Amino acid sequence: MIKLQIEGQMKSGKNNMLMTRKGHKYPAPKWAEWRDRVVDQLICQYHDKAIDSPCSIVIHYTAGDKRRRDVPGMMDALWHCLEKALVVADDKYLADVKWVSFYEKNKARVTIYIGDGEIK
Repeated sequence: MIKLQIEGQMKSGKNNMLMTRKGHKYPAPKWAEWRDRVVDQLICQYHDKAIDSPCSIVIHYTAGDKRRRDVPGMMDALWHCLEKALVVADDKYLADVKWVSFYEKNKARVTIYIGDGEIK
């Protein structure tokens, strides 16, 4: 079982892409800065080969405030970060997913558990 921790508030991957007049997409600067911080945290914790087979993933998401969140958007952003940090070779391998939400004032974080096979 792999356990990874991300400190700070999650961002959503949706609505954070900008487009030039020529149609080229790029991430919003604040979102890209957040993504790079998350990727750095993951790289510091994970030193093995990228996962390249189907696995289960359990996300314990702790919000630091009571704002409404877009869970599918946060999952999308997190999957991209896990791929960019080379935790998984392709986010298609995150096949069996469980997301559990918590609240702890001013202590936002995400704990990720990745295991083999299905979640029991």
